[in-house]
Amino acid sequence: MVRTPCVGVCRMDPELGLCLGCFRTLDEIAVWPRAADDVRLEILAAVARRREEHDPWQGDFRCDCEH
Repeated sequence: MVRTPCVGVCRMDPELGLCLGCFRTLDEIAVWPRAADDVRLEILAAVARRREEHDPWQGDFRCDCEH
């Protein structure tokens, strides 16, 4: 099973349309619980691209939490 990228910082950026914690869209967050692993891996790839593009700290303040 593919782990969620959720880090417990659930706040949407209205300009980007992304969660500031996990860099997922609302649609990606909504589909995650019932998504197959291949879809989850696609979402994680998109999250990785977005994090590199938009994360000013480049992950320094992200935790590896279980949620």
